[in-house]
Amino acid sequence: MKRNCIYSILIFGFLGLLTSCGNIPSQEQTGQGNHDLSVDAEVLALAQPTNGTVIGDYATVTADSGLRVFPLSITGQITYDKKQESSLSSRVAGRVEHLYIHYNYQVVRKGQLLFDIYSPELVTAQREMLLLRSGNNPALLASAKRKLRYLGLRQAEIEQILKQGTPKYQIPVYSPQDGFLVESINTKSPPPMPVTSLSEGNAGMNGEAENSPVLLQAGQYVQVGQKLFTIYTSTRLVAEFAIPPALSPFLYPGKNVLFHPTDHPTQQEVGQIGLVLPTFQAGQNFNMVRIYLHDQKLPIGTLLNGLLAISSQEGTWIPLESVISVGNRDLVFRKMGDSFLPVPIKKGIRAGQMVQVLSPISGWQIAREAAYLVDSESFIVTDMKTPYEEETIY
Repeated sequence: MKRNCIYSILIFGFLGLLTSCGNIPSQEQTGQGNHDLSVDAEVLALAQPTNGTVIGDYATVTADSGLRVFPLSITGQITYDKKQESSLSSRVAGRVEHLYIHYNYQVVRKGQLLFDIYSPELVTAQREMLLLRSGNNPALLASAKRKLRYLGLRQAEIEQILKQGTPKYQIPVYSPQDGFLVESINTKSPPPMPVTSLSEGNAGMNGEAENSPVLLQAGQYVQVGQKLFTIYTSTRLVAEFAIPPALSPFLYPGKNVLFHPTDHPTQQEVGQIGLVLPTFQAGQNFNMVRIYLHDQKLPIGTLLNGLLAISSQEGTWIPLESVISVGNRDLVFRKMGDSFLPVPIKKGIRAGQMVQVLSPISGWQIAREAAYLVDSESFIVTDMKTPYEEETIY
């Protein structure tokens, strides 16, 4: 009996609890859940990702515009005039019998004997000429002589063969001009520059040139058209300077360049640009500027420092430290309210500690020290683009 009463009390208590819970008014009925979800703008700025927005009080600068004239420092060296070099190739296939040169950059004179060659083709051509000598067809004889001339024989040698009546088995090969002789295997890369002149003979060459023997040896066979040697002449020298491609609009023939040897700053020379040659070498593109020299005051291989006057009125100018490079893009941090946002720009030339910006950034407040706004991982993300970004060429 007592147990049944306890069960009845528990059941009625549970039913009463369910009834009371169903009568509790909801937050929507009482109006207590209608809160304001608006977020303050300052809090929203702080919630932005750190690699896309920077919050802080940093010094800013404004871009300057107008004409700027500045000197550009360039470096170069005295080298050979590539238009004055000549190549020595084998006109016939044969075997080198005697070699009269020993090392690269050996000074040779025009007409100097370089080596003797034996060629079955030359021997056959001489015998044909000797057979035609006794004939009555001067045209065929003249054609045979002409063939020997094409194969490298001189007119005096041809007359000597006709006079003796026997072919020559060793044909001499002579230098076509004065200069420094370099083996063709060494001309695939820029050759080392011997600090000497033709008038000084073999003295004064650097150790690298003196200790570099030619690889061609007596008894070695050569093929028709094989390039054996290159001869560089010092009768006309060139001052070459490598200049970044961004300065191409300011380079033209006739523009004056002031330069001097690196170890003699007081020995100033003035030259005019004779050729601007776009060059791609070692994975980099640049402009090779050549100044043709009319005197021989500076020896080959002299290192040079030069000054080139550059003037530009295009674009605006900001401090160099206000620009940071990320991959293949250049960025500045533009101040927007209390935040600094990374914005890509198109960078022009550099003048000392100032850099030219070709994007429209006039009136912008830009962080002076862009490196201070980069996070520890140097990772910057930006979705902002300038009208010039797509046209930028790196």
